Amino acid sequence: RVGQVNPNNGPSFVDPTDIVISPTYDSDESLNFELGLKSTLMDGRVQFNAAAYYIDWTDIQIDAVRVSDNRNFIANAGDAISKGVEFELRALPSDRLDLALNLTLQDAEIDEISELNALLSGAREGDTLPGAGEVLASARAHYVWDVLENKQLVGGIGVQYVDDSPNRFSFTPATGEPNADFAINESYTNVDASLTLVGDQWDLTLYGENLTDNGDAILNIGATLRNPIVTLRPRTVGLRLEYRF
Repeated sequence: RVGQVNPNNGPSFVDPTDIVISPTYDSDESLNFELGLKSTLMDGRVQFNAAAYYIDWTDIQIDAVRVSDNRNFIANAGDAISKGVEFELRALPSDRLDLALNLTLQDAEIDEISELNALLSGAREGDTLPGAGEVLASARAHYVWDVLENKQLVGGIGVQYVDDSPNRFSFTPATGEPNADFAINESYTNVDASLTLVGDQWDLTLYGENLTDNGDAILNIGATLRNPIVTLRPRTVGLRLEYRF
């Protein structure tokens, strides 16, 4: 992304001792490396894919706010390194059963930052990138039954796990003070299930979302803000009818 002009550049008229917003900010860029494997086993009934990646992200652009006059500006948050591995496994034990598993292990943090950019952005060397959990995983299973006259009943269940992660950088932009809104988004597990009757031109689905009624704080916006916690949607059960013209 190209660097551009900060429209609110210059000193604060509310507090002249506050930071001076730079007239411009630098472009950011990333260099990405990935090595992967795709394989099919057991006469096509098993698929296994894997990948390892390394991302060198330079001069990250982030939104920031000057405290004294609430002026927005773009700051560069230094350089970050993201690295990890991803695995994907799909198996068809029978013509009716479909299984899938996905796993991501990752590490993403600020690798290097200047004192000026640390002040402007609030990022510090070693900070984990906001929202970057170390472990992401999901699993699902589908099974098909023949029912009625030439119709199928498809049952499915899925489980998703998302690891905890920071909600923002550790310091408040443009102040050099620890960020009062810094918090950890909790790890959470989400379970969904469905049962679908498939017709020639229509599908009738009974579904359940967040079956365990998990209320973890999956996004912690900040303690000083109104309604700071975002949770999963409460347990939801419904009936859906789809028709194909």
